[in-house]
Amino acid sequence: MADQPWVLEAHVAMNNPTSSLTFSNLNSQYATNTAGSQTILDYSNAPVYRILFKLQFQTSQNVLGSSNMYFHGNYMSSNDFVYDYQSAQNYTSISPNTWAGTSRDYSYSTTYQQVGYAVGGSQFSNYNWGTTVTDIDGNSVPSNSRRRQAWVTGWFENHFPNQSAYYPWHYHLGMVTDQQLDNSTAAPTADWGAWGIGSGGCSAGPYIDSITIGSAYNFIGDFFVFRGCNGNLQVNE
Repeated sequence: MADQPWVLEAHVAMNNPTSSLTFSNLNSQYATNTAGSQTILDYSNAPVYRILFKLQFQTSQNVLGSSNMYFHGNYMSSNDFVYDYQSAQNYTSISPNTWAGTSRDYSYSTTYQQVGYAVGGSQFSNYNWGTTVTDIDGNSVPSNSRRRQAWVTGWFENHFPNQSAYYPWHYHLGMVTDQQLDNSTAAPTADWGAWGIGSGGCSAGPYIDSITIGSAYNFIGDFFVFRGCNGNLQVNE
């Protein structure tokens, strides 16, 4: 198969709850093509940083504060961000020529990119999951099992082709629950989950080779860091 422009630079399967995860030395690794030639993943060769993730917040808190999910590059200063979101407290409706109900959060010259209003707690002590069930392999799965908690899925992306720019972020993320995040069962079901779309940047310094994702709550999940290259530099595995 032909070489391709995307490199899976890192994968972390976080099974033990943590409140922070950092990817380091992102510009010191290499892509390897079919011929065995290696290319360093620096700004000029791999200007795109893309993080795909799924995670669970280990709390039943239905609405998290905006700073309770955040991320940043090397610098915890001079971060600007804005995102539209829908959460358990903000209903969204979509009909022909109408989109209503989202809210917006934003700040500038702050510590990090914030997206906490776009997610919710993954645990279900008040979410009417009901009784213990049996899976197809005959295993008993209690109502509070991790397997029955809600996943937040999404991606963060940064395009940074040189070391003299204001590097930008853009991001999409969301979650779906089996019960309303406000712990009620009333119809309509407009808030059976949460989501957010946003963008931001950092002007603190012309450098990024470290990315941190954090929260005030512990979380588990899978995290993949991909680099987008300016050519077909990686063997297609």
